[in-house]
Amino acid sequence: MFNSIRLYLVGSSRILNLSIAAFIAAGSLGCGKQDIGWGFYQQMAEQPKIKMHNAFSFFTDGRGSRPYEEGTVARGMLQENEHLYSGLKEGGTVAAWKDLNPSKEPMTLVQAKSPYYETFPMEVTEELILRGKERFNIYCSVCHGVTGAGNGMIVQRGYLPPPSFYVDHSRGLKYLTGAAVPLPEAPEGYYFQVITHGYGGMGSYSAQINPKDRWAIIAYIRALQETFGKTAGQAVAQKEAK
Repeated sequence: MFNSIRLYLVGSSRILNLSIAAFIAAGSLGCGKQDIGWGFYQQMAEQPKIKMHNAFSFFTDGRGSRPYEEGTVARGMLQENEHLYSGLKEGGTVAAWKDLNPSKEPMTLVQAKSPYYETFPMEVTEELILRGKERFNIYCSVCHGVTGAGNGMIVQRGYLPPPSFYVDHSRGLKYLTGAAVPLPEAPEGYYFQVITHGYGGMGSYSAQINPKDRWAIIAYIRALQETFGKTAGQAVAQKEAK
C-alpha cells in the first residue's frame, strides 16, 4: 500500500513539474526581439513610424517629411498684427529710413513718413507700465541703468556706455542729411525694432522678451523720459554752458 502511495506521489510531482515547465515555456513564446518585457505601454512608445527628415520610398520625392500646405502657420505663431509684432507700418522697412528725406531739409518724423509706428498697439495703462518696469529691471537695467541714463552695472565695470534715453541721439535713426534723431523723439516702433533685432553692442532680445512685453518696456521708457527727461536735459545744458 505504501509503495502504491509513494508511486502516486512521485508521478504527481513529475506531472506538476512538467506543467510548470510547460507554463513557463508558453509564457516565453511572445518574448522576441521587439518585446523587452515592459508590456503593452512600451510597445506603444516604440511604435513604427516615419521620423522627421528620414528617407521614405513611398513618396516620389523620397522624403518622409511632407511639405506644408501653402499658408500653413505654426500654432501660436500667427502674427497678422504688424503693429504689434514688428512696430513697422505696412510696407515699411528699416532700410528705407535713409531715403525718408530726399529734400535734404530738416523735417519731423511725420513729415518724413517714417516706417515706424509712433503709437502703441494697445492701451497704455498703469498695469502695462508696471509690467514694463519689471521686465526693464530684469533685462535692460544692467546696461542702461535703472533710470535709463546709460550707467548700468556693466558700465561701472568698464564696458562702453549705451546711449541715455534722455539726452543722447540715436546711432541708427538718421535722416538723409545725416542728422541723428534724439532718442526722446524716436518713434515707439524704432525702440521695438532695436529690442527685437539688437543694435551695435546690444544683441537681440526676441528670445527673452515676448512682443507684448517689449511694448510694455517701451511704455516704461516713455514714463522714465517723462519723469527724468527735462531734469537730465537741464543738467547737460548747464554742463555745456560752463
